[in-house]
Amino acid sequence: MPTSDSLEEAVLWDYGFTFYYRGDTAFDVTFNEERTVSYSLALEDAGGIAEIRVTASAGSLPRVLYPDTTLIASANGYQYRNDDGTLLTFEDAAERFQRTVIIERLDTLDVQSARATMQTITFPAPMIPFIESSTQLDIGGSHGSLPSHLTAMLQTLLANSPFAIQPLSLECRYAYVIGGVPVEAPVLLLPRSDFAIGFDEQIVDQIASGITQWLDAVQPPESGARLVFALTFWTAIPRMDARLLRLTNLSLAMTDVVR
Repeated sequence: MPTSDSLEEAVLWDYGFTFYYRGDTAFDVTFNEERTVSYSLALEDAGGIAEIRVTASAGSLPRVLYPDTTLIASANGYQYRNDDGTLLTFEDAAERFQRTVIIERLDTLDVQSARATMQTITFPAPMIPFIESSTQLDIGGSHGSLPSHLTAMLQTLLANSPFAIQPLSLECRYAYVIGGVPVEAPVLLLPRSDFAIGFDEQIVDQIASGITQWLDAVQPPESGARLVFALTFWTAIPRMDARLLRLTNLSLAMTDVVR
């Protein structure tokens, strides 16, 4: 099973946009071009101090930033500290047009695009994230068969996907150390395939079988060895074809693989 929250944290992104508007306002954000959440921002006078109150029709509340200030959570919303240490006054905030909205910690594979609409103005194209990480992320941590480790990895990434199909590709390398020198050997390449959410055992078995055949044929050194996976995901939204996520160092220690 994937260890801790490393894999989950690696796929998160923030959607943000800046607008110019004075006073209270409302806006919608459409996720994946199909699910819309409504938000409202109200500038209130909290004893002379500016306070932004945020509401949302669903999900978590976004952060709202003013330029040249530090965001401070308050009992009822957000207040702002100026560079000189003073709090932003209601009077000063009422004269400022620029604000930035940030919706945090969206899962790249669950929320593959976002598009804001304010009044009658809509961003012309949705924002599509792309995350690429070469950080080593351990996906073992317990003993299990190769198919069970692969299933756990993919389920961790795709458990909350709203889509029926997720396009992906997979590469596998065998990493070991010989004579003090790290070595990696290519093992398997799964070209871009449509992975059925919930769950595509055929592709998992295909990957596991290919790796097992390579291990049986090559008999590589086992000391300190690990399987290293690289996963690439593309958008699952119809009429879009952009890369979303590439994780190049998903590490599975061979000591965790039961054969």
